[in-house]
Amino acid sequence: MKILQLQCISEINVKDVIETSTFPFKIMASDYDFYLCKHAVIANTNMLFNEYISAYLLKLSNIEFPDFGFVNIDREQINEEVIKAFSGITYRNFSHPLFCVRYLDYAKESDDFITG
Repeated sequence: MKILQLQCISEINVKDVIETSTFPFKIMASDYDFYLCKHAVIANTNMLFNEYISAYLLKLSNIEFPDFGFVNIDREQINEEVIKAFSGITYRNFSHPLFCVRYLDYAKESDDFITG
């Protein structure tokens, strides 16, 4: 199993942020595909580690799950309006590779699926 190592090639704007409790955002990566990026909102790195381990175990178990890995995002790619609009997002959130999952337009979050 290959874990993706990517570079962001798009600018992150307010419209790219999904307004949930963790504020993930959509980017285009160096493989010209779209990814949903997760970052440590208010230093919640345990949650990201759990998501990575879960994704890895799903792949090992041959359960369908989108490709995932890590993406590097340069500070210059983050529109300042994003930092102003969302209190949970700071430039520190981007100082290391971020966990990312291939974006699927037709996918639903499991929480949405389970609750109907």
